[in-house]
Amino acid sequence: MKKLLTSLLLLAVLASGMAFAAGQQDASDEDKMVIGYATKSSTSPFWIILNQGAQDAADELGVELIMLGPPKENDVVGQLAVLEDLINQEVDALMVAACDSVGVAPAVQKAKDEGISVIAIGDEILGAEVDSFLATNNYNAAVVAAEWMAEELGGEGNVVLLNGMIAQGSGKGRYEGFRDTIEAKYPNIDIVFSKDCAWEDEKALAAFEDAMAANDKIDGVFVGWDGAALAAHTALTEAGRIDETLICGFDCYPQSLKFMKEGTFEANIAQSPYKMGYEGIMSAYKAAMGETLPKVVDTGVQLVTPENVDQYIADNGVTLP
Repeated sequence: MKKLLTSLLLLAVLASGMAFAAGQQDASDEDKMVIGYATKSSTSPFWIILNQGAQDAADELGVELIMLGPPKENDVVGQLAVLEDLINQEVDALMVAACDSVGVAPAVQKAKDEGISVIAIGDEILGAEVDSFLATNNYNAAVVAAEWMAEELGGEGNVVLLNGMIAQGSGKGRYEGFRDTIEAKYPNIDIVFSKDCAWEDEKALAAFEDAMAANDKIDGVFVGWDGAALAAHTALTEAGRIDETLICGFDCYPQSLKFMKEGTFEANIAQSPYKMGYEGIMSAYKAAMGETLPKVVDTGVQLVTPENVDQYIADNGVTLP
């Protein structure tokens, strides 16, 4: 197997502005497989869980995991630098959570050209062929959210859509799945405001405040990630309108689940982040060993509502704030 990351190079990567690194071990062990992981974040609840799944899989396999990511989830330039570093280290396989589905393709293609196996997780990579893609079917997940909201609203009302980032496959799928379902099946539901908020909570808060200013009546809001849902919850609470609007989040942050138990948050789409990270590293290992993998693996979703929130909390070991 190829030589591991040295301490000097790790320090150089950190000094260049990369947000974090994890999993380095004794650089004298040259026989151990090395898997590089270009992640999006180490701070949001979803990515903390996913990254733990990745690390647990690496520990179980006895492989070296070099986990690096840019300062922000939408920082494609930072992620390209991460990918270049990992390729230069001659890792045996790469797992990539793309900040931009198109933007990272040249680096991924370079890795493939150099014989490095590549697994994509969370967001598909467009313009380069990977060994396998593991993710939530984001389009179908958003269809579930749209159907739930339409039923709760009795097929009519005004709704707001706060998206993550259209340039990423996950953001695109969640936006289009919700929009397409409402437009095709529910003519009496109007999407009165829609905004790409680039996965930034502050942008989501500002966007929803704009939506409230422009619309006296908002019956529901669906978001691409739970940071936006909590931003909408804050804005509605401060405006005294929290009882007027259904909130459907995405990713089941503990605070959202707490609000659900308190009766001010109505639904959430739960992914399987731990499974995604764990199975992603397992797939990277298999690909590096020459195994042929399925091109697409759907890691599944669950609709969480007040009726099943306690069971979801118990099953997933969630600690409420």
